[in-house]
Amino acid sequence: MRLLRNFAILLMLIPGYVAFASSQEYVPDFKGIFSRLTANRNVYNAYNDSIRMPMWHTEWVDLFSRRSEVIGAMYEENGRLLNSVYSYFERDQVPDSAYDKLYDALAGDPNKKFGDPFIFEQMCDILIPHYERTEPMDSVRLSFLYYFDGRAQYEISILGDMEARKRSFASHSRAVELGRKLSSHYQYPRLISLMSLLTTNWIRDGYMSVDDGLEVRRELQKCISDEEILMSIPVAHLDVAREKVDSYGYNLIRNGYLFDNSLMEKQFADSLIDNMIDRYMAAGSLGVKDFCVYQLVLVNRGQQNMESALNRSLDYYKKHSVIPDRINVAQLAKMYSPLLDLIYFNDLSNIPIDEKRRNVEFFCDQIVALFAARQDWQLDNLYIGVLMKLIKYDRLLRYMTSEEKLRFLDEMMVCTHVATYAHSSHVAALAEVMMDGIVKYRPELLPKRLDIKNWRGFIRKAAMYHDLGKNGIISVVANAYRPLTDHEQMIIKTHPVRGLEFLALDSTLAVFRDITLGHHRTYDGKSGYPRNFDNTASPVKVLIDLITICDCLEAATDPLGRNYAHKKDFDTLIGEFAAAKGVGYNPDLVDMIIGNKDIYERMKYIVNVGWQDTYYDIY
Repeated sequence: MRLLRNFAILLMLIPGYVAFASSQEYVPDFKGIFSRLTANRNVYNAYNDSIRMPMWHTEWVDLFSRRSEVIGAMYEENGRLLNSVYSYFERDQVPDSAYDKLYDALAGDPNKKFGDPFIFEQMCDILIPHYERTEPMDSVRLSFLYYFDGRAQYEISILGDMEARKRSFASHSRAVELGRKLSSHYQYPRLISLMSLLTTNWIRDGYMSVDDGLEVRRELQKCISDEEILMSIPVAHLDVAREKVDSYGYNLIRNGYLFDNSLMEKQFADSLIDNMIDRYMAAGSLGVKDFCVYQLVLVNRGQQNMESALNRSLDYYKKHSVIPDRINVAQLAKMYSPLLDLIYFNDLSNIPIDEKRRNVEFFCDQIVALFAARQDWQLDNLYIGVLMKLIKYDRLLRYMTSEEKLRFLDEMMVCTHVATYAHSSHVAALAEVMMDGIVKYRPELLPKRLDIKNWRGFIRKAAMYHDLGKNGIISVVANAYRPLTDHEQMIIKTHPVRGLEFLALDSTLAVFRDITLGHHRTYDGKSGYPRNFDNTASPVKVLIDLITICDCLEAATDPLGRNYAHKKDFDTLIGEFAAAKGVGYNPDLVDMIIGNKDIYERMKYIVNVGWQDTYYDIY
């Protein structure tokens, strides 16, 4: 309670929601608002990471309950703060000074490098049109804003929104274009956008050719060689820019040519490889990542075979790679990279299949350990790209049995977002009870086309996999510290379709396709998402309806994780289901719950008490 009282006091000490200019023109205190949002996000992240710490059952439940109360208040506060900004700029007349103050607050955000991409998107959507139409055009502010937008859109694109990826490239390109016309004192946004463009991802995604990338490197090199420009650039960014320029050739080879030699001419590639070898020789000792790449270079040069590369790299990895208890997203990326190389070596090596399978088991254990050690900091999206690559990576999956793939999937689900796994487990417990009721009281409802011996086990798996797609959009799903933006709401609605990417991991999961796709459609098929899926035509419609009821029941009665809604009690919610049966919910299933006291009471117990054990055991 002391924490709650302290939080309440902090609410009263928030920097004023509004400030008044000398003309008495009302302008929200944008700097105070962003400062408060940042502070709240830091508290939110700390709570999310702390709930994984070992503690006794009663301590943990108490912590989780206090977390829910604090973050619930934070959610309400942040909604008011953001609405004060949005509503202000929706007025018919807004003074230019207000746009300037919003820009100053955005540009002065101390956490802007890792800020909230969706809030940056909202602010850029307010500011960019204003400065584009200002006469004369404010190219300095615009160049910064396009950089901010480019960074934000790239983070968003990792969640599967390829329109955001396109907008990111366009915004960075626009920042560079504007910067070319500015004096040497205003080249900072141009330089950091060039740094953002100097990555092989743009080549991989088809936005640039190798020649385009080399031209970006030349332009960046020219910038950091200009003495006048250097005076306006922070030293830390200069060091990163120099590293980007120096390592670009290495990245072209490491991330491109060694795996696809059609990307560039052999003569040019050989010159880059020579430079890479010189760099390795000068280094003396190599990190695990560089050592693995060097082995691949030797294979490319015909100086060793793939088996030798595998054996040397695997031995080096085991000797020099230690996974800490906690790692940030940058560390995860660095430690994950050599595992990709090892998987590649293993696949192409001429060694017995059993040896390959043993290696894959080791690789999977290492990957799970990396994800388990990841700090649970909302808005870090890079690991999501890693996850989506792994679930489709045939060089890894082809050596795994169905059972091994599903175990790997379960472990990655827990490590990627334990709250979604806990939610699914809670839904599964409710679904098992409902299935018991159907088998006992309404067996005629069971789908005739499915040859299922264990309906209880089947529906548990269906429940565990219904929200798989959320693992690909975690930074939105886990965003409970403020209301979602419209763009985030749109991304949330992609999770049933994204779930199909996870189900493609193994053919045995295909039977859960319709349940994963349809659990957010209403019973009558007239509402919900995805709109292009007709749940009323599905041969397993009753199972979709069952998971829909359990999903809604868990979400609406969740005492901990749903800060956007007030928890409802079981009896009230079942009454709402009864009122909406035939439209929102399956009437046969709702009547089965209400008409059979044993089923009703078992489900009520799970909702009121059982969640504590379910959540605690998982965490």
